Amino acid sequence: MVTYINKIKKFLGVDNPYLSLENKFFNVVCFTVSLNVFIGALVNVYLHFPLELIFIELAIAICTTTGFIYSRFKKYDIRLALFFVFFAIAAIIPAWFFNGGVEGSTTHSGIAFIGFILVLLPPKYHWFFIILLASVFFACFQVEKHFPNLVHISTEAEKQSDLIFSGILNIFITGILISSLKRIHLRDKAEILGKNQELETYSKALSLAKDKAEKEKDVKTNFLSSMSHEIRTPLNGVIGITELLSDTELSAEQQELIEMLHSSSSLLVNIVTDILDLSKMEVGQFSLNLKESNIKNCVESAMKISTSYKKFAKKDIQINYHIASDVATLVWMDESRVQQILINLISNAIKFTQEGSVIVEVSVSTQTATMQEVVFSVKDTGIGIKKEALADLFQPFSQITNNFSQVYNGTGLGLSICKKLVELMDGEIWAESVENQGSNFSFKLPLKIVERNE
Repeated sequence: MVTYINKIKKFLGVDNPYLSLENKFFNVVCFTVSLNVFIGALVNVYLHFPLELIFIELAIAICTTTGFIYSRFKKYDIRLALFFVFFAIAAIIPAWFFNGGVEGSTTHSGIAFIGFILVLLPPKYHWFFIILLASVFFACFQVEKHFPNLVHISTEAEKQSDLIFSGILNIFITGILISSLKRIHLRDKAEILGKNQELETYSKALSLAKDKAEKEKDVKTNFLSSMSHEIRTPLNGVIGITELLSDTELSAEQQELIEMLHSSSSLLVNIVTDILDLSKMEVGQFSLNLKESNIKNCVESAMKISTSYKKFAKKDIQINYHIASDVATLVWMDESRVQQILINLISNAIKFTQEGSVIVEVSVSTQTATMQEVVFSVKDTGIGIKKEALADLFQPFSQITNNFSQVYNGTGLGLSICKKLVELMDGEIWAESVENQGSNFSFKLPLKIVERNE
């Protein structure tokens, strides 16, 4: 018995995980209605009811069987259910008159039909079809009152047999339908609960992994911060001593060695600082210190710090800056971070320029009564950059060529940090360059105006 039930369930697609719940409901309803109508037709043949009624029942059976086959093996669609319900309600009208009218078994089918409507259709269609079904029954009753000759007259024995057989069929079919739907619901509910438990397990595992990763990041950041402090402190001492020694009387060879020591120490301090900044940005521990800032002072300080590289490189490069007259005097920004970006860009421009000039320009692209979008540009006449290398220019550890770090002493972190800083300030950074002609690195920031330039 269990084997047959499992075969029927498989045939109906009840256990098919790829079928939707609505599709399974439709399959079960079509199957039970087909079975009900077919058995009813056999009973009506036995009771000698009109052939017209038998044909109507067979037409309903064919319709439901076709709908089941299409839904089960092709594709289920809500329009299929709507057509099924419309067709069944339309079939009630002739069945009413050929099945004994108000005294026949058609009225019993209406109760079961309401269950089919509620199961098959979405809630927004329920009341429409319930009212339509009730209206059809009421209209058939009124027609029967005025035209009683339209109703097929059966003997009392035939009526009683029809009613009892119809009642038994409706009980069995409705019971099978509700039981099947209940089983489908409970099985799907169990599957959903099982999936929820799996998701909860995965969620807990992910939460533990996340906490572990965050702790590891904190340990990494604290370690880098501590090591950075320990490394930079003696290096800053070395840099200070080299600057003091460079002002004393030294031979040409000693002066060259001091300059090399100063340059190497400064480079190492910058690398340590860049690695620490990048690490803080990756774990989200990097914050801005916004305050009233003077853009001119910020640019001049960046120029002064950057030209120390020029002093030791002994290059004959003209370095100038120009600030447009409409740029606000005081703005709300993180001056030290904007200065850090400018120092990085200016130092790079000096590093990659053998002769010519490096020019810093500050202008306004757009503005409102309270905000200015300020554009900072650093232009040089240096070696330039190949077009294909521009795309990866702001990636961490990116170098224009493989031997760039050896020739120009760089790690490829500076521009990546500049990009992250600019994005942290809701800005945008980009580069334009022509190989052997020079480059133009620009970034723009939306800055709140504190005091305009008079």
